[in-house]
Amino acid sequence: MIRVFLALLGSLAFGALLAAADWPFPAGAIGAAAIVAGAVLSRRFWDRRRRAERPVPGWREVAAWHSLIGWGVVCGQLAMSVLRGVDLHLGQGNSLALDNWLLGLAAVAAWLIVRPRDRTRDERDREIDALGARVGFWSLFALILIASAVLGFVPRGWQDHLTPFVIGNALIVLLLLGALAYSAAQLIAYWRDARATDGDDA
Repeated sequence: MIRVFLALLGSLAFGALLAAADWPFPAGAIGAAAIVAGAVLSRRFWDRRRRAERPVPGWREVAAWHSLIGWGVVCGQLAMSVLRGVDLHLGQGNSLALDNWLLGLAAVAAWLIVRPRDRTRDERDREIDALGARVGFWSLFALILIASAVLGFVPRGWQDHLTPFVIGNALIVLLLLGALAYSAAQLIAYWRDARATDGDDA
């Protein structure tokens, strides 16, 4: 289970690092390339194991891993950009908006790379997917509830900074956090299922 939290924290930290400073190189392009390269290596690794008839995780579990990592990088980058108070409109003298779009497209491309032709689901996949959906929904509900309370009591001196554009990007961050909760819950459920299966075999 520790791998799930390390992957989540690592992807968020990597995305935040991309937006933490004005880098002298295209940080978003490098981040996007890393996401796509990771997907290609992952696809080759699992394909080799399948050809060798070695055990591999199901496609839903692989999809959950790539959603967690890909959207974690996007979320970390956007959250740090919002916290820095930088204008994320395109053409505003910084590359953060373009970086975020590149990272989002890379996350989608990574999924297209790793998805297998056979995408059938069994009963276990459906149950874990339903669990992830519940966790994602209630996580998002709690986040929006907290954000609503914060916006209702924000000091007057900060209100000028909360433009509709800033609030809109903050809502996107909340949506991404809900999606990350969904994927993390799935991966933890798969981990518990694997432990239970190993225990039965023993």
